[in-house]
Amino acid sequence: MSLADKISNKATNKLRLFLCLFLFISLSLAQAETKTPTNPAPWLQNLLDQPQYASQINRYGFAVGGELRLKLQHDLADVIMMQSTHSEKNTRLLDYDAYLGGRYQTGHFTVKEVAGLQLFLPLGIFEGVQAGQLFIDGSITLNNNDRKLEFKELRISHAKRPPKAGDMAVLDMTDGDGHVLFHLDNIHTVWEQENSVLRYQHVDVRLSEWLAAQLGKSQSVGRVVGSLQMINAVSLTADSAQITGNIQQCSSRPVWPSAQNHADVKLIELSGEIRNLNSGGTKRIIIPSARLQNIGDADIPWYRVFTGSFPPHNNDQHPYLMWNLYKQKDGRFTQIAASALKHAFYTTNQQCTLNCGNNNILWPGCRDTYGKLSNDNNLYLAPRSEINPFLGTWDSCGSSFDPECSGQRTHAPGSDEQRMQIELNDLTDQNASYYLSAWYIIRDDINIYNSMGSRQVAYDSTYAYLNNMGSINEGPAADRWVPHTGFDMSARTSSFRQLIAGAGHLSVKTKVVDLGGGLYRFHYFVENYDYNPGLSKLRVPLQTGTAVSQYDFNDVDDQSNNDWPLITHVDGLQMTAVGNNTINWGYGYTFSLTLTQAPVPGSVILTGESGNGDFSVPALVPLADLIFADGF
Repeated sequence: MSLADKISNKATNKLRLFLCLFLFISLSLAQAETKTPTNPAPWLQNLLDQPQYASQINRYGFAVGGELRLKLQHDLADVIMMQSTHSEKNTRLLDYDAYLGGRYQTGHFTVKEVAGLQLFLPLGIFEGVQAGQLFIDGSITLNNNDRKLEFKELRISHAKRPPKAGDMAVLDMTDGDGHVLFHLDNIHTVWEQENSVLRYQHVDVRLSEWLAAQLGKSQSVGRVVGSLQMINAVSLTADSAQITGNIQQCSSRPVWPSAQNHADVKLIELSGEIRNLNSGGTKRIIIPSARLQNIGDADIPWYRVFTGSFPPHNNDQHPYLMWNLYKQKDGRFTQIAASALKHAFYTTNQQCTLNCGNNNILWPGCRDTYGKLSNDNNLYLAPRSEINPFLGTWDSCGSSFDPECSGQRTHAPGSDEQRMQIELNDLTDQNASYYLSAWYIIRDDINIYNSMGSRQVAYDSTYAYLNNMGSINEGPAADRWVPHTGFDMSARTSSFRQLIAGAGHLSVKTKVVDLGGGLYRFHYFVENYDYNPGLSKLRVPLQTGTAVSQYDFNDVDDQSNNDWPLITHVDGLQMTAVGNNTINWGYGYTFSLTLTQAPVPGSVILTGESGNGDFSVPALVPLADLIFADGF
């Protein structure tokens, strides 16, 4: 056989293999299209036995063709090369990924007009990707440690992993040999029925076990190493071509938060990742991934900024996300870092109890997700000070997004601005425990404490990543230090939360350590959750004759010239804010003293900023006479 014949036979065999594979995928999709998912969302489960909805439930579409933009972190390999096959000039992709934090190598690929992903579209509502794969025109080459890895015949494939909370698609990127290169996570799927397209946005690209081994980076399995954005054209099956209808319960929706119908959003998952600053140096940036669920009976508005005025408040009302980092050591709890404010947008509405099809509303039971790169994007980050956290309100006019009050975004921060930054030395104390916390601020939410959660984290200095330990704990992170159980004299702790009417929530936690020899180390942690005026003074009653020593103060910044000084009076201790260093919402300050008086239950006095008055909060105090324990 001649060389030409061998080449011809090889090409023919490859074509046959491709056609067989295409036929197999097509048959698989055809067989799958009549199957309702084995575990449908609760809202669908409620309709399966109602004949009037039968023809509306089993409706499907196929996503095929389009384009894909992949961004891989520059430190994934020594050299990253991507054979782009699509022009940026003719793109239908959005430009939000131009504002990601970090440094990336970018590839722009065409998605071939073959095969496709099967979409489940009951009543025209996108309920997930069920099967199939997309074929990508282009290749990726990674050179690392003198080894060259070339990946061709790239595909986006439906994966059989169980979905996480908020995931409407479970997808992998694979090569032609079936190797999984990346797991796609925290996918915001946007079904534009009017345009017959499906968008996949804000996708975290996680390193697979197989590729990590090939790169010699087994310690990085599951880490976010890039971002992906994709758009596909959607064609509907013959019986789904005219998707109409709605469920009866939706005729009276939305039902906005009220005294009868409560808004209650719960944080259900939390993890953290870390990256270097683009400018280099010894600081690091920590970013969370967070998932949530509407466990109330009201519908929650979830509109992107600058998209218009919508009910119920005639604005672009949406939630906000913030996160903090805390350190616990030697009986003391301190906040050591704080993020800016993330303006949330668009909800995936997964596993809803009720779903009326608008993804700018979080319906009852629905879950949503925001990944690392969604939370590390300049377009959505702004100072905390711009909102009223107790009311959940924000005015775009004069904000950092729109300083000229033009009614549209005219500004975004830089790639390292408005991030939670931490000096590496502050994160590597082997004798300390570290906790990442996050909190969704939802307008009208009846329970702010289940919208908060924390997770223990630890920095691995060998491989320079953040290890997430244990699971999420509901409530403020400081509850890990002192549980929210009031006075506990056996443990010498106290924990009390306070709601100041019309102003917001705060708490005072106390832990007292018996040092022996008649000495007691008092630690007060005062945390402002959403008390909007801020706190400017702390006063602690003191037994006459008590000796005071070793006063230590901690706030989030590194400036010693604005530390709250201690003033000792005959019958009390007073610590007062310097300048504008008040305890603003979302921050906690620590005050530690060594005293010659044992603790008793009593109360401390806090002062609201700008003349908002004094109020007492129960706490352990250094008094011998209980008659004086309630203040001054």
